[in-house]
Amino acid sequence: MGNKILFENDHVRAWLIDVGPGDELPMHHHRLPYLLVNLADGDLSVGTPDDEPLRRSLRAGTVEWHDSGEVHMFVNQGAEHYQNILVEVKAADDPERRA
Repeated sequence: MGNKILFENDHVRAWLIDVGPGDELPMHHHRLPYLLVNLADGDLSVGTPDDEPLRRSLRAGTVEWHDSGEVHMFVNQGAEHYQNILVEVKAADDPERRA
């Protein structure tokens, strides 16, 4: 499993998330809103502190928006590595940076 910062500036931080078959990304808190770009298909079990894990099937090339405050964990239930690029938006609440 690996998380690697690919790019960072004052506005955004981009991560490569790579989770092998059967590996888990432990419970974590997203303090910033983020864009998720799926690089590979994924069969994940996603859980929150309050709910039982739910299965999610993700497809390569799809993009999702997530608001700040999300707390979750996930397990790669598939037979292949699941990868995505996660782009955190640092300046989302700064009215001076809105166009």
